Amino acid sequence: MQPPEPPPSTERDPSQARPVQIGSAGQVPFAPELPRARPAGRSDPLAIGERRLHVAIDVLLVLGLFIVLVVAIGFVPPLQNPPPTAPTDEATQRSPLQPLAVVFTGGVAVLLVLGAARVHRQPWATLGFRSANVLLDVGLGVAACLGFLVCLVAATTALWLADPAMFEVIQESGDRLQAMLPPMSPVTILLLSAWVGVHEELLFRGFLLPRLRRLFGSWTAAVVAGSVFFALLHGYEGAIAVVAIFFLSLVLSVLFVWRRSLLPVVVGHFLFDLLQLTLLQMRSRMFPSDSPAPAWAWWS
Repeated sequence: MQPPEPPPSTERDPSQARPVQIGSAGQVPFAPELPRARPAGRSDPLAIGERRLHVAIDVLLVLGLFIVLVVAIGFVPPLQNPPPTAPTDEATQRSPLQPLAVVFTGGVAVLLVLGAARVHRQPWATLGFRSANVLLDVGLGVAACLGFLVCLVAATTALWLADPAMFEVIQESGDRLQAMLPPMSPVTILLLSAWVGVHEELLFRGFLLPRLRRLFGSWTAAVVAGSVFFALLHGYEGAIAVVAIFFLSLVLSVLFVWRRSLLPVVVGHFLFDLLQLTLLQMRSRMFPSDSPAPAWAWWS
């Protein structure tokens, strides 16, 4: 009678072990690593963890201080446009210091936003300071701007064809905006467009949208509410412009939420302002506006 066979050994054959180099002592065998647990799902970089009350206070303070500053600077005499009762030659002159006022208020907006994030120790990614693919984000920003401009021209043309009287309304909106702008060099237009794109997107997309989402519990509600607020702040440009800016804000807001990055929306906003200001400057040289600029509309 043969003795029972011993159970199979559970020891791993050293010849199958993975070697590791340790200094100059040669190779020693060791067992392969066990598979790690499945990593948890990616966290949302735009997530805000503060209480809703604290978020609401932040929004009211930052936006409130920014709006108060904008309105207050409008009463600074060197920044005011001549009153409508001034002679025609004087009334159509715009304050050359208006671009500097935009730079100043934009700088304050940036400091307010960064300060709020710093106080709550929030990562910069919660404001959109990140990009998973720089080239793709830049391309999406350019495509969003050009696509919106094509749709804007198509919609404007359709309104004009449907009701010829709408042409005068559209023309009036352009005249109003043109009357608010001082003459600017191409370099000034380029730098001003870039700065406006940076500070407005940081304030109204990077800062405002994630906090509205925390308050409302929905990105859809945050995008719509943020776009309405952004458009109403441009009410001085006229009803047609407010509608156009609302849809522009929708496009930029959706792009920001999708990419979780400020880069594409800053690029899109910069390109839109650059084209708009360039065309308005060309228009003002070819067709000078006789309409006096509102004294309070310095921030256009």
